[in-house]
Amino acid sequence: MILSIDSISACYGTKQVLHNLSLQAESGQIVVVVGRNGCSKTTLLKSVIGDVVLCQGTITLHTDDGHSLRVDQMSRRIRAHYVAMVEQQLPTAEMRVGEYVALGRTPYQKILGLQWSETDIKKVEEVLQLMNICQLKDRQMQELSGGEMQLCAIARMLVQDTPIVLLDEPMSSLDIVNQMEIASKIKHLKAMGKIVLCVVHDLNIAFSIADIVAIMKKGNLIACDTPHSEVLKQALNEAMDTEMNFFDVGSGMRSIIVPRKWNEIF
Repeated sequence: MILSIDSISACYGTKQVLHNLSLQAESGQIVVVVGRNGCSKTTLLKSVIGDVVLCQGTITLHTDDGHSLRVDQMSRRIRAHYVAMVEQQLPTAEMRVGEYVALGRTPYQKILGLQWSETDIKKVEEVLQLMNICQLKDRQMQELSGGEMQLCAIARMLVQDTPIVLLDEPMSSLDIVNQMEIASKIKHLKAMGKIVLCVVHDLNIAFSIADIVAIMKKGNLIACDTPHSEVLKQALNEAMDTEMNFFDVGSGMRSIIVPRKWNEIF
């Protein structure tokens, strides 16, 4: 499958916040979106899931059997069969973990009330096991740590069983151990063949997990390439409004990214 975002623009009221943006992502590919605060990274994700109305452009899912589905024209209910999202705000629902994760099956329920089928229950159990959070099933959501909540949010997204998954800053406010745990789960989404579109602020994590890095500035996509692209490195300087240094580590397949001004400040 291919998710094709073609020349989209989006507005909040009369203010245009996305400008003629085009991007593609394929099954089994992680596309990480980076840029400074306020550059409309989250708006891009919300455009795909339908929380922001496009004022121009199209969002299309090209399936392996040759069909093209206009994601931007789907009803919210139908779109929920194709796109799921973990948002920035951590879940604070007053319910047990198992109940919260099961809500990911809501798009498959009848309009009048929730009636979990054997398929729904089996899916929830499989995902709890996959995410290694079976021990949390009967815990109250408000009792969980930030890392545990993120794992539960990803589990709910997986239970929704969509080919496209969106994650908006899934590692924010987490310690380094939990960041690594979430990063490993994102890599697993890739192994499952999902189309993964993810916003990450930590540049070192972003460039480590991404197949493609998309760099945004003021609502524009200014570069999109593989993590080791020299064009991408130059675009990062422009997007961050400061020079970034890349230091190769290990075999040279990974880099540590540090602002040049780091030494001047610290």
